[in-house]
Amino acid sequence: MVSSALQESLGSLSLAERVDVIDFLQRTLLPGGAGLTDAEQSLIRSRDADMDTDPSLAITWSELDATLQDIWG
Repeated sequence: MVSSALQESLGSLSLAERVDVIDFLQRTLLPGGAGLTDAEQSLIRSRDADMDTDPSLAITWSELDATLQDIWG
């Protein structure tokens, strides 16, 4: 059970800070780093190459943040 003090602290974080907390928790839940499958690594490399070829496929962190703010407030 999460203490009310921790809930209050987490509730006061910005969206970006909450994402950082989620990332931290995910990393701590997977000791030794479960790692990516070969297929996942291949997909990431492919998408990275696509963005190198056509940078317009990517969005900036600010654009992503604004979209997430619209979705989650």
